[in-house]
Amino acid sequence: MQAKINEYGNTIQRTEGEGAFQGTEIGSIPQDWKVVRLGDVCKKVKAGGTPSRGQESYWNGDIPFLLIEDMSATEKYLRHTKSSITKKGLENSSSWIVPPNSIILSLYGTVGKAVINEIPISITQNMAGIIPNEQKVYTDFLYYALENSKKYLWTVIDISVHKHITTTKAKQIPIPLPSLPEQQRIAKVLGTIQRAIEQQNKIIEAAKNLKKSLMQKLFTEGRYGEEQKETEIGFIPKSWTAAPLEANAEFQYGYTATAVEGDIGPRFLRITDIGDNGKIIWEKVPHCEIDEEEVQKYRLVDGDILVARIGATTGKTCMIQEAPKAVFGSYLIRILVDKEKCCPEYVYYFTNTSLYWSQINANKEGKLKKGVSASFLKTLIIPLPPLPEQQEIARLLRSVDKKIDLEQRTKKTLQELFKTMLHKLMTGEIRLKDVEV
Repeated sequence: MQAKINEYGNTIQRTEGEGAFQGTEIGSIPQDWKVVRLGDVCKKVKAGGTPSRGQESYWNGDIPFLLIEDMSATEKYLRHTKSSITKKGLENSSSWIVPPNSIILSLYGTVGKAVINEIPISITQNMAGIIPNEQKVYTDFLYYALENSKKYLWTVIDISVHKHITTTKAKQIPIPLPSLPEQQRIAKVLGTIQRAIEQQNKIIEAAKNLKKSLMQKLFTEGRYGEEQKETEIGFIPKSWTAAPLEANAEFQYGYTATAVEGDIGPRFLRITDIGDNGKIIWEKVPHCEIDEEEVQKYRLVDGDILVARIGATTGKTCMIQEAPKAVFGSYLIRILVDKEKCCPEYVYYFTNTSLYWSQINANKEGKLKKGVSASFLKTLIIPLPPLPEQQEIARLLRSVDKKIDLEQRTKKTLQELFKTMLHKLMTGEIRLKDVEV
């Protein structure tokens, strides 16, 4: 797939800058293109409707039904839906069946999100079904043209109650229109890049599932599959111990301050600066004013583990590696691992396991603020093999993390390529008029 993208890139480079251009409402486009309205190149642009929720006979039938909340997670092609309605539900609502190889466009929430449906499907009033006129426009090209029209949509969007556009406004979306053969070439190049991105998503998901399975195995069976024993947190290898975390670490609450923009004092790490994957983008972390004496008390060093102690992400953790000069906020608790007894990276990976989360969630039950304290973290039971095995387990999991990071960087590169090519191909800055793709 990557080789094909490179081949396209080499071919496209030779055709860049070809031909005369004209100024239009959507910017400069080739002289032999024109600008049309979405409604001018479609047989139908119509919103749907939703059967009454109170009528059980309208739901769980044979007709796939697309909800607006399911649109954002859908990629280019829609092949199935979570919900369905009956023929009676269809007849008693303003919904209609959008035929295959049409386009569904979100009118609310994720305004402008588009998918191509590969199955007959009924839709809600929050989206429009678009049936392209195949004599005028290639379906896949129109899909990409709509992807490229999001800036325009933000100029006509209504935000009085919820973000939305009407079907009347949707019909007026300006579309650049080259010849049908060139439309097909443009769609083919963009489709190749998009399929590569989708393949990367599968690779990343597979690597994440591998990591999850590997953690479950390593923290309950170890590396050698030895005989197990039962403990208060479940089965672990017989040669391991299950000990409270306080036997191998110290705990510290963070510094209370107000974050400030500008290079004033050290970086000030907060819960919201920690990604779901435990990653920190230090360039985006604000600063804080703090005395140098206090800096020494709260300064973050490699191997520190931080735990979110309150809020929606209570229990979320990160491990500090190669940090700039930084301190941590009061809604975080630092775990200072005794490195002579424990490998900090092993402890961090433990905080990503079900063994850890089952203890965190049990502690939150019945508590008004659903938080955790340093006193509680001290009582966390952690399975502990000898230090060399801890280090080896951490090494194995680190290698999977490196694989995930590599694949995510590749995905980001492809996404940037897609964004660039979408703009250049949809404006004619790069031409595919006489190029074989």
